[in-house]
Amino acid sequence: MPMASLRTLWISLLAALALAAAPTASAIVDGSPDSERDYVVFVGQQVQSPDGVWNNANACSGVLVAPTIVLTAAHCTLLPPPLSSWPQRAVVRQGENFMAPEAAAFGTYDLHPGFCIGCAGAPEGFANNDLAVVVLSSPLPGPYANLPKLGFAGKHFDKEKKLVAVGYGLSAPGTGLGTRRSAQASAIVAANAPNFLFLPVPSKKKYGTVCVGDSGGAALVGNTLVAIHSIGDDACGGPSYAYRLDTPEAQSFLSKYLDVRG
Repeated sequence: MPMASLRTLWISLLAALALAAAPTASAIVDGSPDSERDYVVFVGQQVQSPDGVWNNANACSGVLVAPTIVLTAAHCTLLPPPLSSWPQRAVVRQGENFMAPEAAAFGTYDLHPGFCIGCAGAPEGFANNDLAVVVLSSPLPGPYANLPKLGFAGKHFDKEKKLVAVGYGLSAPGTGLGTRRSAQASAIVAANAPNFLFLPVPSKKKYGTVCVGDSGGAALVGNTLVAIHSIGDDACGGPSYAYRLDTPEAQSFLSKYLDVRG
């Protein structure tokens, strides 16, 4: 099954969608609406065209880990030229449905310095260190997700075990974006890409998978954010990969913004 980015591109050179006019739908294939985890947020990328207008670009998910710090996937900032040279910002919306947010804030992106497309350790040849921090211009209320201790996911997922996937992506290919949803899934440290957790095709009916728009969303054990969703298969039926936050590479980057000592 071909693997692909889990972001949604909102604009082209010919057209732009206003935030208020974005399509509505669900998230997480075979999941259910999630009213509990307000630390999982919608992260919309905007780019400023030469005429000064801010236009929507990539639509992703993210996780609030402190009042002004959101984690998401680094590839959520990637755009083709000339859009890639335009100024960009994040629009973070908190609430069960990003169309009617409970709170919102603008932010700036900072990508992991090791983020690299097609480099060693990139699952399915996609990207390694697929992690970005969004620094908000104003705080958002809690709750906030917890970060894992160094090595937690490596030990916990040395064998296949359960986690919870949460995001704002599609509930099926082509259905649009909208509500925050969650599903149980299984995961194990990826043998071919040890910075990532590998989420196989679901083996149980009650398990779900991530889909387009879930990039940057949460892979959780309890309220601990063990990984950030990165890539999945085109049909949104699994498998997928999520970037681990318990590795030295991830925690060195995050220590610029957060106390990662646990």
